[in-house]
Amino acid sequence: MGLSETGGVAWQNWAAIPDHFDHIKLDAFIIMPNHIHSLIGVMERLVKRGSRVRTSHGMSPQEDSEAKFGNLKSGSVSTIVNHYKGSVTRWARKKDNYDFGW
Repeated sequence: MGLSETGGVAWQNWAAIPDHFDHIKLDAFIIMPNHIHSLIGVMERLVKRGSRVRTSHGMSPQEDSEAKFGNLKSGSVSTIVNHYKGSVTRWARKKDNYDFGW
């Protein structure tokens, strides 16, 4: 089965994630009619003063601050997925595809 036009945009946007987030490595993924399956590798990132920070789902512990689950951090998997879904949804709405949804 082939992808719809919106599915093609969803595929292209997902495949482009490592172009925007250098600490993300994508493995296998498949676009489904209303969701996506993917294996995502989150690599260690270097931040200010050469310290290392590991980015985890939903939060990113920062030096000198306490990480709290639910506070989305720049570069976290939750934030990346949020931006991805938003970009595909905005594209669909611009194409008058108001039936599109995740």
